[in-house]
Amino acid sequence: MFVRLLAVVVVWTILPVSPIRAAEVMVASWYDCCNPETANNIPFDKNNPHIAAHKTLPFGTELLLRRRNMRVCVEIQDRGPFVEGRDLDLTEAGAIALGFKKDGIATLGVVVTDCLKD
Repeated sequence: MFVRLLAVVVVWTILPVSPIRAAEVMVASWYDCCNPETANNIPFDKNNPHIAAHKTLPFGTELLLRRRNMRVCVEIQDRGPFVEGRDLDLTEAGAIALGFKKDGIATLGVVVTDCLKD
């Protein structure tokens, strides 16, 4: 009994604390914000591919997004999307970088990382 409990405690303390798993798939769309600032009080710039919106991830969370052979790093700076079945909103530049501007929606591989700090 003690060995099992110890194993659970060790695993629990080693795993990273994150609202999403280390690697995940999310449905993303892109948006053109009507407000001059994001919910995190930074200027919204549709030409900045590094701004993203998520309903619950903490502001400042950095994600590496992948689609086919394309990738972009984003930082959660806004809230949304507010459409059922979608997990992330990217700027127009982010959608262009991942090749889904015309389609408007895409399934992306997502990894929590410090990709913008490198």
